[in-house]
Parts: sequence; C-alpha cells; structure tokens
Amino acid sequence: MDGVFTGPARPNGRRARGARVVSTPCATGNRRFRTAALAVLLAALALLSRGVRAQTPEQPLAEPLVDVRIEGNGTILTEAVARHIKTRPGRPPAEKQIRDDVKQLYATRWFLSVEPRYRRTDEGLVLIFKVIERPIVQRVEYVGNKAIKTKKLAVETGLKEGSAFDVSINREAARRLEEYYRDEGYAFATVTLERGGSQQDREVVFRINEGPKVVVTKVKFVGNDDISDGVLDLKLNTKKAILTVLGGKYDPATIPNDILALKEYYHGLGYFDVRIEESRSFHQPLIPIPFLKDRSHAHIEYVIDEGVRYTVENVEVAGHQIFTTEQLKEGMELKPGEPFNARFLNADVDRIKDKYGELGRLFARVEATPRFREDRPGVADIIYRIDEDRPYRFRRIDVELAGDHPHTKRTVVYNIVQRDGVRPGHLASASAIRRARIRLAGSEYFDRVGP
Repeated sequence: MDGVFTGPARPNGRRARGARVVSTPCATGNRRFRTAALAVLLAALALLSRGVRAQTPEQPLAEPLVDVRIEGNGTILTEAVARHIKTRPGRPPAEKQIRDDVKQLYATRWFLSVEPRYRRTDEGLVLIFKVIERPIVQRVEYVGNKAIKTKKLAVETGLKEGSAFDVSINREAARRLEEYYRDEGYAFATVTLERGGSQQDREVVFRINEGPKVVVTKVKFVGNDDISDGVLDLKLNTKKAILTVLGGKYDPATIPNDILALKEYYHGLGYFDVRIEESRSFHQPLIPIPFLKDRSHAHIEYVIDEGVRYTVENVEVAGHQIFTTEQLKEGMELKPGEPFNARFLNADVDRIKDKYGELGRLFARVEATPRFREDRPGVADIIYRIDEDRPYRFRRIDVELAGDHPHTKRTVVYNIVQRDGVRPGHLASASAIRRARIRLAGSEYFDRVGP
C-alpha cells in the first residue's frame, strides 16, 4: 500500500498521548452505534498502520530506504530519469532532498506531473516517483538541405532528441528556418513541417527546398531627371554584387525600406509629391560559374515620378517676444523664392535655438513646419513656432571624476570652466557650456568630457 508523501499522518493506530474518551449516559442504541463506529475506526487505523505515512520535517522517517523507483515513464528511459534523482537507498529519506529531486525532474520538462510516494514492501521501505510524461521528441531530421549544414539548422531550431514535443514550437522552428535561409540569401527557400505538426507525432521532420541563392546584380533608376543614379544609389541598403560574386545580398525585406529612404531624400529637397514604385526580375547567369551554379541574379528597377520641386514663398516666425522677427530671420539660409531644402531648414532651427541659448534659455523649443498653399501648387510657406521658455543661471558646478585612479583635483576643473563663464550665479549660456567642454576635452587631464 502506498502512502502519499505530502501531509502528516499519525505514526500508528493508537490513541495519541493525552487524548481521552468522554462517555456520557445515553440510550442503549447510541452505545451500540458508538461501539460499532469505534470498531470501524480501529480497523481502519490498523490497516493504515501497515503502510507508511508521510512525515513532516519535524518528524522525519528514520527507516532507511531499500530502493528508489520511477513509475509511469513509458518513452523516457528509467536510467535517464534516475540521473536527476539524488535520493539514494541505504539511508533515511530527507524531505528537502526529495523536494529538490522533484524540482530537478520538473526542470527537465519531461513530465507533466511528478509525485513522490512511499511504499511498504517485504524488503522494506521504497520511495516511488510517480510521473506523467510530456510528449518527447524521439527524432529530428532535416531533409533536402545541401548548402547549409544540418548542425547550423539544428542550432536555429533548438530541437533535439529528448526535448519536449510541442506542435507550436515545431511550427515556429519551421518559420525560423525559412527566415534563416532568407537571411543567407535564399529568397525562395521553403521549409515544410513534414512530421511534428500533429499531437500524435513524436518525430520532427523538416522538408527543405533551398532554391538558388539570389544576388543583386543590377539596380536601375527610371524617371530621376533632377538627381543622378549615383546619388540615389548611396541611399539604398541594397547593394549590387561586385563582379556578380562578392556581396549583393538580396533581401526582399529591405526593398520597402529603400523606397522610404529615397522618398525621405526627395522630401528633404522639396519634392513632396514624389512617387516611387519598384519591380523585380530574376535571371540565370549568362555565363555559369561552376562553383556558383545554384545562383540567381536579381534585377531591381525603381520607377520615380519626381513631381514638382517646392519653393519657399514666405518665412514666418511665431511665439517670440524676446527677439524681433528681423533678429530671428537674420542669417537664415532658407529664404523666400528659393527651393525648399531640409538641411537649410535644420540649420536655421539650430541658429534660432543658439540665440535663445545665449540668454540662458537652454530649453527653448523651435518647430519648423511647411504650410502648403492650395491656391499655388509647388509653393510652401515655412513657419517657425517658438517656445521661448525662461532663462537659467548656474546654481552649482558639480565635478565627477571617473577612471581607475582619479587623482585630478576638482579645483583644476573649476579653474578651466570658469574661464568661459561657467560659474555659479552666471547666466547659463549654451555657448559658454560648449566652450568649456571643448577646453576640457583639449586639456591633458581627461579622455572624455561631458556635462
């Protein structure tokens, strides 16, 4: 008879010390009923006393184990399970060690349930680990792979014999293999889960059709009248192969990003209505190379409708009070009547911020947005919206010295930065902070400097 491991039980059928039976006058029928109930209770306790009950940590079993057994494993070898159990015959069972053994068995992910039990046998006390198995992968096979070795594919899937069988994991592994092949340039590779997609399976078989390795050998631009092929080619992540052999990796996922990069470049030059489409074609090499016979050449063509280049009609400034409009516009690179240019726009934003930074308004914000004119196509107004914030002064100068052996005195740093006006009570000028940083970086004391 087995005794469940968890939960305390009375060591025998005798009444616990200190217990007493209280009898009261009652009818004869009640006495007979209680007598019969007591007899049944004593019989049950006698039967229980033949088995072994679990002991609490305060009351460990002192009897040594004669054996430790595993029951319930059908596909997993008993020897493999036993390697994760440290409880040994010949010594009394230790509850902590048994709990650790249960944790180790669960950690293998082989079992849905692990339950330790004691069993009394003719030889003596036996500890039983009753287990319910998870489905286990009995075999993993990759069929059809030639260009990429099986070892690399196994690393990608993480599946191996003896690992837990899970249909969702197997399907995800097939998807990862296809992604891996595409990363390696096999754009047309397909991976089919031939076995392992059913709960009744215990083997996982991937059927692989690698296809040719695709390299980009031609990139063509059509319709780019104002911007040269060479300039546009620099904006692409996709590059042509050198001599059809080196580089030129074809990745379909990069094509949409390349189109976005081209559009962003055109927008920066004022071509806000630009439209770009692409087409791809694949060809076999005109002159086959023996060791590259499984390759395919990709040709990518970008068809561009540049549209009109917008010019700046008006430049407006809003939200300013400290400076006049003329002061803020002074020195601007983006001027009315000229084509829009994002580089000039960003330079003008920085210039306005610097003006406020000289007044200690370090967190002034400037947002520049184009306003398109519906009445005049191809024309845009530029509006600089300003949040002037408030002026700041240096309250305290803290110096943090880093490094293995910082030995430079803080007064050295104070003396250097104060030459540029970085001192408590002074206006927190952005240019003063920049000059102080440059001066510290140029000194012989420090490798890196940053406020």
